[in-house]
Formats: sequence, C-alpha cells, structure tokens
Amino acid sequence: MSNTGLIQRIRSRPQPPTPMLACSKLIFCVIPVAQIIIGAIHLDDCPRQHYIPIYLIVAGVFGLVLAVLSCLPCTRTPEDGTPSPLSQVCTTWNSLTSLFLFCWFIAGNVWIYSIYQPNYIKNATSAGPYCDRTLYLFAFWTTTVVYILLALSLVGGFCVLLCFCLCGRADADDNVASPILIMSNTEVILSIRSEPQALACSKLIFCVIPVAQIIIGAIYLDDCPRQHYIPIYLIVAGVFGLVLAALSCQPSARTPEDGTPSPLSRVCTTWNSLTSVFLFCWFIAGNVWIYSIYQPNYIKNATSAGPYCDRTLYLFAFWTTTVVYILLALSLVGGFCVLLCYCLCGQADADDNV
Repeated sequence: MSNTGLIQRIRSRPQPPTPMLACSKLIFCVIPVAQIIIGAIHLDDCPRQHYIPIYLIVAGVFGLVLAVLSCLPCTRTPEDGTPSPLSQVCTTWNSLTSLFLFCWFIAGNVWIYSIYQPNYIKNATSAGPYCDRTLYLFAFWTTTVVYILLALSLVGGFCVLLCFCLCGRADADDNVASPILIMSNTEVILSIRSEPQALACSKLIFCVIPVAQIIIGAIYLDDCPRQHYIPIYLIVAGVFGLVLAALSCQPSARTPEDGTPSPLSRVCTTWNSLTSVFLFCWFIAGNVWIYSIYQPNYIKNATSAGPYCDRTLYLFAFWTTTVVYILLALSLVGGFCVLLCYCLCGQADADDNV
C-alpha cells in the first residue's frame, strides 16, 4: 500500500509543457528517421559488412515504433495508479521492444567496430571489400555518441552522489521517505540475509566464472594473435567480477537494520554501481572482439605466428558470453509469461488493492 502511494505521488508530479514534450519526441524521432534513410540509400554500398545498412534500418524502424507507442493513450496509467490490462500489454510490448533494441545495438557494435576503419574507395572494375564513407561514419558516430552520453551521465551521477555523501543531503532525503516503505524494504533485505547458506552458495557460484576467466586468460595470454584483446578481456572481466563479489561481502556495503545507509555504505554502493557500469561497457567490447572473428583458425603454424586463436581460449570466451544472452532470453520469456498471466487473470489488480 505504501509502495502504491509512493508511485501515485511520483506520477502526480507536474507534467512538462506540451510544446516541450512535443519537441523532445520530435528530436528523438530525427535519428531513427535518418537511420532508415541512410540505410535504405546505401543498402548495397557496404560489401565489407553488409549488415550495417540493415542494422540502421531495423534500429530506425523500432526506434520509431517506440516513439509512436509512447504517444498512444493506452501507454498512460490512470490517475488512480491502477493500470488497465491494455496499458499493461502496451508496457510489456514497450519493454520487449526496448530489450530487442538493446540486443540489436550490441550486434551493431560488433558489425561496426569490427571493420574499423574500412576501405572507403569503391573499385570500378570489381566489388571489393569496401564500405561507403557516409554510411559507415554515420553508423559509427551514432553508435559512439551513445557511449559518450553514457560516460557523461556516469560522471554527472557520480558527482551528484559524491555531493550527497559529503553534504549529508542524502540523510535528509531518507528521513522524508515513508517509515512504512523503509520498514518493508528492510524486512525484505533481512529476510534475504537470514539464509546465509544459500547466500554463500550463490556467491561461490558467481565467483567460479571470474576465477576461470582469470586462469584461462592468463594461461593463453599470447595464444590468440587473431585477436589479442580476448585474453585481456577475460582477465579484466574476471578481476572486476571478483571485486564486485568481494565488495558485496564487506560489512561496510550493507545497510543497517534501521534502513538508514551510512556514508561508507553509500560510497560502497556508488563504487559497486561504477564497477557494474564498467563491466557492462567491457562486456560490449568483448562482444566485438569475440564475435567479429567467429570462427577463427584454431591451428597454430609452427613456422610463423599466423592469425590463429587457441581453441580452448576462444570457445571459453565465446560460450561465457553467449550464455549471458541465453539466460537473458530465458528471463525474457519467463517474465513475458508472468506478465501475460497477470493481464489475463487480473491478479495484478488484486495485488494493488491489497
């Protein structure tokens, strides 16, 4: 009940003026339209990587679909905070579209960055491995700008959190929150931590893969001339994965029983967030390095160091990366089934009333 009231107070905030809202939606529609136009015009102008224009067209179409769906009345929640079945379906569809765009964006990273920089000159006599300059540079910079904005948001968020920690502003904001909400969140955290054996087993499982990444990357550090960043990717990912696991076990990273985080716990939480963001960006870079050379030559030439990659190293990196997408797909299917059951049975409305 407290959560519902909090959501209603958040949703009852003043809406931005209509002209400003329309301008923001128009701006977000410009890039998808440009992607569709550039991709369609240069559809056959990139034999070096023919998926790049397709990537732009698909990303532009789904970006426009998201923009159109956000303007429909069915996506808006009524003022009483109780979503209708139609709004739940629209929200689910928006979530699925956003998730697809996220996966499609990672695929675009692989196709774009793996051929940097391509040959821009088209041979008049034969269709060689070239890529049109306008097409490639547009795809390259529209993708790179996402990381620039992410970095700026990360730096800005870190500065804001640092100011909160130094000035004690966060404590004042925490005191304004509803005591019922704090109590409910604290009870959930305490209930999770009341099972130390299950928690220890889960942490142990999540430490196995980082340790294996460090070992495999260190053993085969010089055994992938085809893409020498792959063992480095495994080592760095393993080290930061262990750092996250170690920080989660520190008492300073835990919130006290009264639900009021200490400055040290907030610093640890901020550091965990920064580490998670770095691992996310590093994971995307690993996708580019791993999938761009699929499948490499596994046979090492005894006379010269040719473009090969050790089978154990590459397959380990390939499957530890691919398993993430498999688990993501399973979570997506399971979550979609749960949401569909809620929409059909009306159980979500019953939970809100309780």
